[in-house]
Amino acid sequence: MRIVFFGAGKFGVPALQKLAAEYGVARVFCPAARPSGRGLRAASCPLAAAARALSLPLSEGADGGAAADYKPDAIVACEYGAILP
Repeated sequence: MRIVFFGAGKFGVPALQKLAAEYGVARVFCPAARPSGRGLRAASCPLAAAARALSLPLSEGADGGAAADYKPDAIVACEYGAILP
C-alpha cells in the first residue's frame, strides 16, 4: 500500500510512526520551515523531524498537488493546517 502523509504538528507524529511501521509511507509533505525563537532561525515542524528520524522521503513547502505523482492508495492528513487540492 502506498501512503502519502500530510502533517505538521506533533499530534501527527504517532500516526506517522504507526503507518510507517505497518504499511510504509511513500512521501511526507510538511509546510516550509518558519522563523522561530529569539533569533528567528528557520525551524522545521515536529513532523518533519520525525520523518527524518524514520528516514522517510520528505517534501517541505511543496505543493500538495504533487501527491498525485506518487500514485498513492491512501492520503492521510493530520494537523496539516492547509486546504489540500
